[in-house]
Amino acid sequence: MSFMFIRVISRVIAFLLIAESLFGALNFTQLISQIGIYTPLTIALILVRAVVNAFLFTGGWTLANRRPQGPALARYALAASAVLTVFDVGLNLAPTMVYPWWRWQVTLGYFIYAVICIWILKYTGYRSIDAMDSNA
Repeated sequence: MSFMFIRVISRVIAFLLIAESLFGALNFTQLISQIGIYTPLTIALILVRAVVNAFLFTGGWTLANRRPQGPALARYALAASAVLTVFDVGLNLAPTMVYPWWRWQVTLGYFIYAVICIWILKYTGYRSIDAMDSNA
C-alpha cells in the first residue's frame, strides 16, 4: 500500500514540475518579444527563470522515468525556483501575471509547495522504491 502511495506521489510531483516548466516556457516566449523595454535586472531575472524552468523540466522528466538523479535534480530545481520566486513575484522585480496585492500570498504558497515537495523527495527515497519494486 505505501509503495503505491509513494509511486503515485512521485508521479504527481513529476507532473507538477513538467507542467510548471512548460507554463514557464510559455510565459518566457511572451516576455522575450518585449525584452528591450525592461531594465537589465529584469532581463537577468527573466533569463534566470528560463534556465530554472529548464532544470524543472529535467528534474520532472527524470523523476517520471525513475532515474536515480531525478529526486536530486527536482529538489535543487524546486529550491532555486522558490528563491527566484521571492525576487520576481514577491519583490515584483520581473513581470508576472499575479496581481500586486496577491504577490506575497502567492510567494508564500509557492514556498510551501516547494518545501513539501523537497521534503517528500528527500525522505521517501528511490532506494526503497526500487527495492520494493524488485521484490514484487
